[in-house]
Amino acid sequence: MTETAIAGREITKGSEPMNWRFFGSAFASRSLSTGLLIFSAVILGTFTEVRGQSTSRTAIRRAFNNGQFEEVVRVAPVAVLRGRNTGAFSTASEIGVFHALGLIRLERSKEAGTILDDALIDAEQSKQPRSIANVYLAKATLSRIQRDFPAAIEFARKSVELSPVDRQIEVEYHLAIGRIMYSSGYDIAAIVWLENAEKLASSLPMSAAHLDVLGHLGFAWAAKFNYAKAIDYGEKLVRLSEKTEFKYRHRLALYEFGGHLSAAGQERRSNHVRETGLRLALTEKDDYQSCLFLSPLILTSLYKGDIGTAERHLSTLKRADRNNRFQFESVLGNAVIAGLRGQKEVSDSHFKKLASLKAHSDYLVPHWKAILAEKRKDWSGLIEQMEILRKITEERNFREDLPAVYFGLAKGYWGLGKQDPALKYAKRSAAIVEGDRSNGDTPLSLSMLEMYHSVYRLLAEIEERKGDAAAALERADYLKARVLRDRIENSALRRKGVMDSSIRKHVENLSMRLIEGENVREELAVIEKTATLSLPQTEPERKLDIETLNDTNVPKDVAVVSYFFTLDSQLRAFVIESDRPVRIVKLSLSESEADVLAESIRTKIRDRVFFKRDGKDIYDKLLAPLSIDDNDHLVIVPDKSLWNIPFNALSPDGKSYLIEQRTVSYSPSVLMHLNELKQTPPWRKSIQVFANDTFGDRYLVYVNREAANVGRIFNTRPAIGATRDQFLRFASEADILHFSMHAEANPEEPLDSFLAFKALGRDSGRITVQNLLSIRLKKQNLAFLASCDTNNVLNGEGLISIAWALLGSGSSSVISAQWEADDRSAEIFTEEFYKHYRKGTSTAKALQSAAVRMIYDKSSGSHEPYFWAAFFLLGDHR
Repeated sequence: MTETAIAGREITKGSEPMNWRFFGSAFASRSLSTGLLIFSAVILGTFTEVRGQSTSRTAIRRAFNNGQFEEVVRVAPVAVLRGRNTGAFSTASEIGVFHALGLIRLERSKEAGTILDDALIDAEQSKQPRSIANVYLAKATLSRIQRDFPAAIEFARKSVELSPVDRQIEVEYHLAIGRIMYSSGYDIAAIVWLENAEKLASSLPMSAAHLDVLGHLGFAWAAKFNYAKAIDYGEKLVRLSEKTEFKYRHRLALYEFGGHLSAAGQERRSNHVRETGLRLALTEKDDYQSCLFLSPLILTSLYKGDIGTAERHLSTLKRADRNNRFQFESVLGNAVIAGLRGQKEVSDSHFKKLASLKAHSDYLVPHWKAILAEKRKDWSGLIEQMEILRKITEERNFREDLPAVYFGLAKGYWGLGKQDPALKYAKRSAAIVEGDRSNGDTPLSLSMLEMYHSVYRLLAEIEERKGDAAAALERADYLKARVLRDRIENSALRRKGVMDSSIRKHVENLSMRLIEGENVREELAVIEKTATLSLPQTEPERKLDIETLNDTNVPKDVAVVSYFFTLDSQLRAFVIESDRPVRIVKLSLSESEADVLAESIRTKIRDRVFFKRDGKDIYDKLLAPLSIDDNDHLVIVPDKSLWNIPFNALSPDGKSYLIEQRTVSYSPSVLMHLNELKQTPPWRKSIQVFANDTFGDRYLVYVNREAANVGRIFNTRPAIGATRDQFLRFASEADILHFSMHAEANPEEPLDSFLAFKALGRDSGRITVQNLLSIRLKKQNLAFLASCDTNNVLNGEGLISIAWALLGSGSSSVISAQWEADDRSAEIFTEEFYKHYRKGTSTAKALQSAAVRMIYDKSSGSHEPYFWAAFFLLGDHR
């Protein structure tokens, strides 16, 4: 499980909030500390400067803005007494609120309650409604943190009743109710109240309350797995808070934003944001906030097995944690590091010490013990820890965590060679996920998706051990088809639909009734469970089954090779040929070795030192053991990093490239390929050519000439300097789409990968993967992406790229580049391809002819794989 999966645990359901500081989750604001430090800034935003205000009050305000809560607690009592002695009861009350919130922030809630009672007396003596209202808002915060939600609601109501025409108090009332709903687990109700607060705040000067509204809207949307909106609010909060006096709030905004990015799977960007916040906190010598940033940075490093970085951050944590408030995190980090190094006795000693320290979650320690047990292949130990986690999750109804726990049990039993219990728990894990998404509109967390895909790897491996090759292929291919769909439909940054207006109105009415004292909690809970905030998804795809294999006539000269890494990272190849049963071939290449191999190939090709003997070595590892030499065409269905290997550049004999002897194409899944073969072969005549030679500071010299040459072959005029509007107007009419322009792949968020059309004014010219998925192209069209880096592998698990987006939009064949293609060689390659394709040659044969033409052209230097091996065919090869 990832940090996001764990971090939402007892925050939403348990009686005690967990130590979320160690996780940086988007859900962390339901916990103790976030509510404390943010509300302190909210109250500050409502206090107005008055003539004659004391220097101590100004200093206290400044200290709050920079998070110096211990200093506030130290000086506030004297300032309160001074205010009372001079009759400035309003000032005394406001400083009392500062004092109380500082105590709450330092986890001294009992003292805070007493201080607030005194502050209320001072406020009532001042007879100023806003002062009294602010005390009630602070009491609402304290009650919410203590999980006394009825009292929190009552105090919030009193605040607005005292100042019914005060717009700032009205904003904070809506904010308070929204936070109470969120802490109660009513996320949709929270969104309704917080969005109303944002509307009210937008007409007022910028305040800390407005910033707090933005922060909690981010948390609430993230809780509904709508990370696109969460990140939008996070970015807005960071941008706005940077320009205010609330510097501590700005650093906190960076912390929250980093959590949203992490939950969305953007770890690189998340770490950058967190490192930025850490530097600011260290510069301000804010020890607590420095430790706050360090905790998720340590966690992320440990999950990646980056012990060096984890130790560096732990060392900084030790120096900054002068009050030992993060001792639990420090000891846990050392326990995990020792475990990762194989120092079991040292690790066990640290874990034993943790038992004497205060921890907010009893889930955390067995979780990490399970990770370490699996790493050292202590399968009995893994089962032991997973049984502890199973008991916790089942007793406390943490349904979202059960799939991962059951999967952990399945891995443990599989490691012990106990097939039946392994199968039982693997099926239970998959059943929960599939049951939750049976209506087609339930968004899944990224961690659950990763786990769900891994379950199918295990199920395929079990079927293999049972000797059923076809059943194993069915499981493996379902995984590949599922990965593609899940990566798009559950993308963290895919734009989700807005809340249905009828749901919004119903939730608002129910929450109002709850505030009035009616018992409508069950009705709100039902809406939370059943209402969806995401776009409708497509019909679920069919699984590949044995009947499909038997009924489909794979051409006699074609071999379909589907690679598959098992759960323990061993490589298998499923081979499907005409009139032969499915075969499984075990290959002597591990996943880590494949990663190194793929990277090495790319480097050698880029540096022009990839020779045929290199291609022969790789051919012997990946293709020679399969006994498929009799086939003229190979359909490759890669897995993980094998997507990065240009099979057409491998060498069967060390003398020639594979593409010289056979045609090669790729497919995302076997099922997709078999379904293509059932269709009538495409007959493509019309073409639309789009070209744009400039994007930002990038200039491609030959793309316009390339487009003109392609246009001449088809006797049509290309769109030079093509715009987004031209593409959107004409793309759906053509049998062939040719793109001569810059393209860019986003490795962290593939939906933002784009084709670069001409920018016009505010129109960036970008057509993103997300845009392409919403467009309907002509059925069975061919798309040729003669662009830079239009292919990308996400998390090593599946092809999510501009090429795949075109397949999803109607293209049945896509030619794209696996690396940044030289635009001069792209011009030669595309012209040669279309000359042959125009004559009626199949797509795969035309691609082969273009490659061979360049291989034989030694005089121009284009014979190197760098110039021609980048282009590969995805989809229908006919």
